[in-house]
Amino acid sequence: MSNRLVLLVVTEIYISILRPMLIELVENTDNKLDDKVILLLDVCLKYSSRRRNGE
Repeated sequence: MSNRLVLLVVTEIYISILRPMLIELVENTDNKLDDKVILLLDVCLKYSSRRRNGE
């Protein structure tokens, strides 16, 4: 599998399944670190997408 395809699959899984689950988990806890982990994952995926698109 090419790197682009792997990144696309991981991004889609994260956006459609994992991120909503993480947000629900964060809403049910008081741990501020959880919020930062979600933001970090979002930033990493956006950075990877931009690199993939040549921006």
